[in-house]
Amino acid sequence: MVPIVLQLMFLLSPILYKKEALGHLGWTADLNPLYRVLSNLRHALIHGELKLDHALLILLANLIGLLLAVGLLGRQRHKLPFLV
Repeated sequence: MVPIVLQLMFLLSPILYKKEALGHLGWTADLNPLYRVLSNLRHALIHGELKLDHALLILLANLIGLLLAVGLLGRQRHKLPFLV
């Protein structure tokens, strides 16, 4: 189920094409979290400029997620062999 959802998210997000190609449904791209993260990379590759405020916000979100994951792993370490 998860691979199907991830593939649909990738194909439905305007990563391979411009957001404007969606027409009046362009607002749906902003709801896709994959597009929100990859749009900055796409913009930097196409236009050669980095949106520093967006990049720092994504970096901060990734660091918070990493800290939460490490904290959860530390608390659940004793149960981990039974979950695998």
